[in-house]
Amino acid sequence: MQLLHPFNRNKHYQLINDRTMKTNILSTILSLFLLGGLTLACSSCGDDNKKGANTLQDGSVNSKQNQPINLTVFIDLSDRIVKTRDGLKQAEKDTALLNTIAQYVADKAQSKNIRYAKDRMKIVFYPAPLDSGINKRAQALEVDFGRYTKKDLVAKLQRANDLVRDFNEDLKVIYDNAISQHNFTGSDIWGFFNSKVNDYCVKDEYRNVLIILTDGYIYDLNHKIEDNGKANYITKRTLADGITLMPTGQQVDNLEVLILEVNAHPISDFDKIKSTISEWLDGMGIKTYKIAETDLPSNTEGVIEEFLK
Repeated sequence: MQLLHPFNRNKHYQLINDRTMKTNILSTILSLFLLGGLTLACSSCGDDNKKGANTLQDGSVNSKQNQPINLTVFIDLSDRIVKTRDGLKQAEKDTALLNTIAQYVADKAQSKNIRYAKDRMKIVFYPAPLDSGINKRAQALEVDFGRYTKKDLVAKLQRANDLVRDFNEDLKVIYDNAISQHNFTGSDIWGFFNSKVNDYCVKDEYRNVLIILTDGYIYDLNHKIEDNGKANYITKRTLADGITLMPTGQQVDNLEVLILEVNAHPISDFDKIKSTISEWLDGMGIKTYKIAETDLPSNTEGVIEEFLK
């Protein structure tokens, strides 16, 4: 056994003490770092919750921002689509807005990790158009990122990348076909809420959003009911006579509704339309909704982004 010289022994002990001190310092720094990281993570979680919280009309807070979205777009294919306002045909305005909505869904799916994206989007009409080509194009546009498996990651990413292009191409066919038929009997928005909205638009564990593109004059020639000051449609006459929308008998939970492109004639009818529809939505228990007048797409895109944010 080698004996240490007194000087060397002191130096040896000093080295041990130095190493021990350094180890303790490093352990302390590491502990503080981990503790700080946990604190920061918890703080960030709190911030995310605050940023993702939506204040509803009743004043309650509903955290939905981080949920996958289940987005349904109802297109009113009545004679509104052949009208022109702001120097643009309505079909052109609708297409621009639908591209914005598709871009939102694509961006949301890719914002974190496409692998885990479950966002959904589809186009609906009611009643269904007689042209099967229109229905097939609408079905082709339906996207459900939750259906893709881990093996389909490349296809999932490609679908997100191509979504806006696909919408732009297929929407042109949908609107061109609808216009060429000149068979404008209306669009039964009331009937949709009465019998389809929960099945078509509400899915558990999703943020459910319904966007409706309509001029606001709810009307279907083949489905008209009027009784005791209430009707299932809105026309200039019903607005003038103070007739309100008939209740649907449905209670709709967990659904946000955005109604766009309301095109009142005269413009003063907008407030009447907004009031009539608002009262109707309130009656179904829908707490989060917005009704917006037709405008240039660049302005309405801001409305969409603010609503979905």
